[in-house]
Amino acid sequence: MIKELKSEKGFSLFEIIVVILLISIMFVFVTPGFQKYIEESDLSGISKKIANTVKDLKYNSLRYQKTYYLNYETDKQTLWTSYEGISISDENVAKKNGFAIDDTISLEFITETKLKSVGFYPGGYSDIATIKISDGSQQISILIKPLILSPEIK
Repeated sequence: MIKELKSEKGFSLFEIIVVILLISIMFVFVTPGFQKYIEESDLSGISKKIANTVKDLKYNSLRYQKTYYLNYETDKQTLWTSYEGISISDENVAKKNGFAIDDTISLEFITETKLKSVGFYPGGYSDIATIKISDGSQQISILIKPLILSPEIK
């Protein structure tokens, strides 16, 4: 009597490896975009990004003995950096690659000169400025003081 072999159910090792590989590839492309979205929509993430940019600008102004600027473009709600002597083409690239603030978040840029930029000078000092960030339920202020390397977040 001939026994009939039952077909085994399940996936082969090769099929499992292919599926895991495809999922891994998807994560590689999805994770950075998702992380950027979370950071940009989070009020504390935005304030940390601005504070780190301020620190970098103060450091660079001392290191390279050049004046750097943190600029705010109100119509596009974008923060971008520039430096003394920047070419027009480089300035346009800096504006294009600036840090866009989500429309649900309001940003107020308060300086002594009423300009929408803060200067960081080679002597280690900067303009006095306050950047207020609000999402309607919460407000964070970043105080930029002339002789202090790190901005104060309140």
